[in-house]
Amino acid sequence: MTDQKVLIIDDDRLMRNSLVDLIEAAGWTTKALARATDAERWIDQFQPDVILSDVRMPEISGLDLLKSLSAAPPVVLISAHGDIPTAVDAMNNGAYSFVEKPFDPKRLLLILSHAAENYQMQQSNLRLKERLRELSGVDRILLGQSPQMHRLRDMIAMVAGANSAVLVRGKPEPAKTLWRA
Repeated sequence: MTDQKVLIIDDDRLMRNSLVDLIEAAGWTTKALARATDAERWIDQFQPDVILSDVRMPEISGLDLLKSLSAAPPVVLISAHGDIPTAVDAMNNGAYSFVEKPFDPKRLLLILSHAAENYQMQQSNLRLKERLRELSGVDRILLGQSPQMHRLRDMIAMVAGANSAVLVRGKPEPAKTLWRA
C-alpha cells in the first residue's frame, strides 16, 4: 500500500466518484472536490503529492487553477475535450501531464505515481538542503535572505565536498563614503 495522496477536482460527480474508486483501489488516499475554487485551502490542509483536475469546469477551469498555483504539487490535467493546443497550453503553463478522456486506468495511475514520486523527491531534496545548511553553519556566516544569498548558500553546499579550492567572487560594490571631515 502506498502513502501517496491525490487531490481530485472534477465537476462531474460520476467521473469524480469513478476516479476516487480507481485511485483508492490502487492504495492512494484521495480528497475529491467538485470545484477548483476550494483547491488552495485543501492543498494546504490535505497536502497532496499530486493534483488531478478536469480542464473544463465552471468558475475556475483546470488551466486557470494551474496558472494560479505557485508552489504546489504537480498538476495532471484530464479532459474529454482535449485537443493539441489545449494540451500544449497546459504543458507550457507547468502541467505535469495532460490526459484525454476516456483514459487507460493503468496509464493514469502510472502518470500519477510518477508525478507523486517526483514531487516527493523534490521535497526530500529541499529538506536535505535545508538540513545541510543548518549543519554547515553557513547561515551564521553569510547573512541575508535575498535570492542571491540563497543561491550562494546552495552553491557552497554543492561544492562543499569537493577536494579542491573554490573561489567565490561577487559583483564589486561601488565604494561608499562612511564619513566626511
